[in-house]
Amino acid sequence: MLGTVTAWVVACGARGELAIDREGAPGLVPDASIPSDTASDAERDDAPDVVASGAVPGGVGGGSGPPGIGAAGGEAGSGSIQPPPPPIRPPPPPTAPVVPPPAPTMMPGTAEDPKISDRCTVIRSQATENECSIELTCAESYIIGRCEMAGGEANCSCDNKRGYAELRLSGVSAMRACEVVAAECDSPTIDPAAPPSCALRHESTGKGSCDADRECSHVVQTVSGVMISTVTSNGVHCNDQVGTWSCGCFGTPADRSFVFETSAQPRDACRQALEICEEAALTPVGTASCEINETVASQNDCRIVHACRVEGTTQSGTDIYSVAFRQALCFAGAPGVEPEPGLPPEESAWSCECRNASGRKSLQPVVSASDSVSACQAAATVCGHF
Repeated sequence: MLGTVTAWVVACGARGELAIDREGAPGLVPDASIPSDTASDAERDDAPDVVASGAVPGGVGGGSGPPGIGAAGGEAGSGSIQPPPPPIRPPPPPTAPVVPPPAPTMMPGTAEDPKISDRCTVIRSQATENECSIELTCAESYIIGRCEMAGGEANCSCDNKRGYAELRLSGVSAMRACEVVAAECDSPTIDPAAPPSCALRHESTGKGSCDADRECSHVVQTVSGVMISTVTSNGVHCNDQVGTWSCGCFGTPADRSFVFETSAQPRDACRQALEICEEAALTPVGTASCEINETVASQNDCRIVHACRVEGTTQSGTDIYSVAFRQALCFAGAPGVEPEPGLPPEESAWSCECRNASGRKSLQPVVSASDSVSACQAAATVCGHF
């Protein structure tokens, strides 16, 4: 049947007319343009090729497509099989630029970890889990530090050329505490000019008298987390003198005695006096008037103490007059040389020094005098300017 239909299509393409033969089968009316079966061999060669047995030529595969599939009696075209293209993927999101982490910064009030200076040499150091001690020599100075652990904190002290200081450490072991204290005493990281943190520690009142003291501290935190606190205790004792209070300070920053007027009750009077004690400087009014308070002398040494009254105004505006003490001390002989026992000193050299609440100072050159009292009197004149 397929061959019959194919022949029919080919016949129609050759512009034949459809006719019914006698036997009832389809037939073709010959066209003059189509060669007959009786055509010569040469005519057949010149005629277009006709697919025999009803077959059509196979298709030719495309360069990149699948091969053609031949019809019945035909031949498949040639071609190469290509893999399907990969799926289209969206472009990756833009990558954020790599930003290096910021350099570590110290919080306000934070300091570098204290380190012992290269100019200092440790000559003794020992430590246990509960305490430590250290001793150093530095250029023109020395440092002695001690610490005891209590409640997770190290209660420490240090002594050097500048004086004595108490410190409290947290976040550090006893093995490390003395190193921190020695470094802090040599080169403080705490700014003493910053306002301290103070708390009243004790106060008491009696008939006509009162006492009060409080603890003040400056605190700094190091990079490694060590908390360093300086600890100072300031105290005062006052006596009521009918409308005025006579008070004496102890501790830092100033050891002084003074008198001020107030109608306050004893507790408030002592608190006001404690504020005056903690003011390191007074604004003087007039000049000081001094009197000898004590004279002590032997053949080879002497001491004269003057009590000086200074009127002034405190930083908070309270008018007071203070009584400050200054001393002149002398020793026979040049520094480091002891006089011969039993021999009175002639007009010779005396080593003298001045002392007051601000500290001490050696007098240079040495004082020349024939006896100890004369030496101290000469020294006292100079100490009045110290």
